[in-house]
Amino acid sequence: TFVVNEILGLESQGVDVSIKAIGYPAESRFHRTITDVRAPVGYLPDPRRPATVAATFEMLRDPGWASALPRALDFLNRLPDRQRMPVLIHGMDLAASAVSDRIDHLHAHFMTSAAHTAYVAHLFCGVPFSVTAHAKDIFSAGVDRGVFREVATAATALVTVSDYNVEYIERRLLDGTSARVEKVYNGLDTGARRLSSVHRGRDLVLAVGRLVEKKGFDRLLASVPRLPASVQVVIVGEGEERPRLERLRIELGIEDRVRFVGAQSSDEVAEWMAQARVLAAPFVVGGDGNQDALPTVLVEALCAGLPVVAGNIAGVPEIIEHGVHGLVVPSGDRVAFTEGLARLLSDDALHQAMSGAGPGHAAARFDRQVTIPRLLEAMGVSEGLAVAS
Repeated sequence: TFVVNEILGLESQGVDVSIKAIGYPAESRFHRTITDVRAPVGYLPDPRRPATVAATFEMLRDPGWASALPRALDFLNRLPDRQRMPVLIHGMDLAASAVSDRIDHLHAHFMTSAAHTAYVAHLFCGVPFSVTAHAKDIFSAGVDRGVFREVATAATALVTVSDYNVEYIERRLLDGTSARVEKVYNGLDTGARRLSSVHRGRDLVLAVGRLVEKKGFDRLLASVPRLPASVQVVIVGEGEERPRLERLRIELGIEDRVRFVGAQSSDEVAEWMAQARVLAAPFVVGGDGNQDALPTVLVEALCAGLPVVAGNIAGVPEIIEHGVHGLVVPSGDRVAFTEGLARLLSDDALHQAMSGAGPGHAAARFDRQVTIPRLLEAMGVSEGLAVAS
């Protein structure tokens, strides 16, 4: 959703956007806002097809393309074996599209195959590129520091989504390089997320996110038996942790108090936010080092006037000021998290104050009318130019 919001923001600023996708969508549910995107969507070729491979090597008959191949191969040889040929094929195809479509700038989300593809395209066609690095592509133990440094140094800018990320990247991944790191928050149309009327259930706790380790939803389940018996919990999302969480729900004897409703559209999430009393976000650092960087769901909660109890990881304090928009508790501290939920469920005056403080804070810091100009400045792109994302 944050990528869609960025594309819509770029289009609103007069940028001519073209979207190039590495793979075809596999999701069964789409957010309504996707229909607002005007940009054409193209798909990079399937690298498993012999005709695709043959077409790629045919391009190398051109001396201009062939001259860039040694440097591209030096980079590709640093990637895992299974990634080398797809990144080469996708990179060369993207380079050809950038030239034929007169693209001024390439921008990739995540310092993974998308960024590697943009870099290889840059090597072949010379079109400048930038990358937004988010979370797993920064924090996971498997991040290749050498590959990260090479791509970041060649980019116009490495954009990331929080001050915490900037400090982490500069200290642990890019120390001693000339790479330029810029913070640009994920932006939303905050006005569209505001709720005109709210009918909150006094005892409804909402959680939204992928069912993966770093979301910490097992901590939320562990809190339920310690909350008043009237409290109900709704968890929106799907993921690999769902079977374990459902087993834990049974073990804790809270089947009648916790509902898993699966993945939902952004409109459906907004409806849940209009009904809930508090958003539970017990973020933790995963066993592989992965963690959320700037959770969009917290910004959405601010817009909706929905107070939050959140684990203190990465950029969370840049979204939620403790005691003003919600409660930020030590990550993994189950007692503090439970106490935070109980406090917001029972203290009407505090809840009302936090609810009223959220929308204005979201608009001032996270509205895409604020964030998109900063992104364009980081890219070095003027309004109206063509960008492939």
